[in-house]
Amino acid sequence: MSSMTSGSEALRPPTIVYSDESHVTGTFANVVISSSVAEPNRGYLDNWFSTCKRLIAAQERAAALIVIDSTAKPPGDAVRVEINGVMTSLGRE
Repeated sequence: MSSMTSGSEALRPPTIVYSDESHVTGTFANVVISSSVAEPNRGYLDNWFSTCKRLIAAQERAAALIVIDSTAKPPGDAVRVEINGVMTSLGRE
């Protein structure tokens, strides 16, 4: 059975790294987990990006899970451009 952590490092409890009225982001081992009930705002996007960068730098492998409430409105065009920019820049890091 493979381990999600390297070496003898023990799993730490999940950590909340960002929260506002519509979003929450946390980390568990090598996974960033986010939940959203509205389109992303600047604070959420900036935190999500920096959290992913830190995790990628610290772990051999990393993953992200984003859960979007089914009642949330789709993001507007400007926010879609922001999301695309964040995702694209992560791939270049």
